[in-house]
Amino acid sequence: MKKIKILLATMIYIGSLQAQPATVQTMVNSYLQVKDALVKSDPAKAASAATELSTGIRLVNPVDLAMKERTAFETNGKILLESAETISKTTDLSKQRTAFAALSVALWKIIELAESIKGKVYYQYCPMKKAYWLSLEPGIKNPYYGSSMLSCGNISAEKN
Repeated sequence: MKKIKILLATMIYIGSLQAQPATVQTMVNSYLQVKDALVKSDPAKAASAATELSTGIRLVNPVDLAMKERTAFETNGKILLESAETISKTTDLSKQRTAFAALSVALWKIIELAESIKGKVYYQYCPMKKAYWLSLEPGIKNPYYGSSMLSCGNISAEKN
């Protein structure tokens, strides 16, 4: 009987997770997993996280977004999806990082207008790569060079 109750509770919990609409916040959370994998120069983990991000992007229903978020998503969603899919389909770290640069710019364009983001998001810049990325922390952890230039970069903008 106890096992049945646990199984039922687990099924209800999983069902509630699947029923929740994908949001800008869920995209940010998945994006951060990709970024963290690139910081660690782990192409397999970056590909796996990008697969999750691609799924999340496909699940976004623009109707569920606030008007400004919806407009930004409709303009940048295709770039988001293409970039995430490029990262997910290769373990070439250089190609992943190139696609990550486009992904970061497109996601920032949505976040700039988003009203549903929890906490502060930092838009950080690598002058060596001439590319941006997003972070929830002000400390620099450069996803374009990993440990070889981990602290190279600066905060370009922030969103509360």
